[in-house]
Amino acid sequence: MFKSFAFRIFVIALVLRLIPIILARGLGIGLDDMFQYDMLARSLAGGHGFRWYAEADLKQLASFVDFDLTSVKDYDPNLGIPTSFRAPLYPTFLAIVYFFSDTDFSRFFAARLAQAIFLGAPLAPLTYWVAHRLFPLPSALTTERGKLKENMARMSAWIVAAYPMLLVYPLGLGTENPFFVLLLSSFLFLLLSIDKPTTFYFLLSGIFLGLTTLTRSVILPFVSLAILWIWFANKQKRGAILMAIAFALTITPWIIRNSLLHHKLTGVETSMGYNLYLGYHPQGNGSFVFGPH
Repeated sequence: MFKSFAFRIFVIALVLRLIPIILARGLGIGLDDMFQYDMLARSLAGGHGFRWYAEADLKQLASFVDFDLTSVKDYDPNLGIPTSFRAPLYPTFLAIVYFFSDTDFSRFFAARLAQAIFLGAPLAPLTYWVAHRLFPLPSALTTERGKLKENMARMSAWIVAAYPMLLVYPLGLGTENPFFVLLLSSFLFLLLSIDKPTTFYFLLSGIFLGLTTLTRSVILPFVSLAILWIWFANKQKRGAILMAIAFALTITPWIIRNSLLHHKLTGVETSMGYNLYLGYHPQGNGSFVFGPH
């Protein structure tokens, strides 16, 4: 294992990602998406549920935006307000890190370190494995063609391991970090289920697609296409049903929670309407701003 290319490229990818993290050890976060994920994670780590914008957090935003939440039902100044605005998986990941590292300023370094180890560096070996499965070569082909395939897979992994933007992604507290690795894992299990159509791979495909959805629900159309692809293109009706069941069981508990919170059927997250409003508002510029009302 330790001599395999997948392990070696993981170590190299990890070292490259640790360099900017160590250099930016004293770096804080911005008052944007990162601030929101941090609020949710601190609330979860403290055992208060999926809440944000407690009074202490509002004071940090006071000079930038005026939030008046006193009239909001169920608002607790000490704990904040329950929300369904964000998908739950990434704040849960941060909450686990905070639980072990405490919630003082050092939590940012701990989160970035965890992201590099568990979310960033694994992209390189995953890319290597996916490249092997994505372009299979018949056994009848020559050894030279087999070597070419191996070289292509390794080159793909090297590109992901050393791509500059991916090296600094762990510095940000954003859903891109778990989304990339979960989506790539889902794709790998989909390819494995085609090569070996076993119950195990179909269930893993559904579970990982569910976890990806709980990170960013924008992936839902892809999930539908993946299940249809397994059913019709690969003629694995049973496999598609297993995937759909595993996927549904993964995301349903959170949908039930959100539906109970809002007293109506609600999806994984409720940020889409707000983002569309900001993006197309005449006073907006397409970015995350508080100006348009």
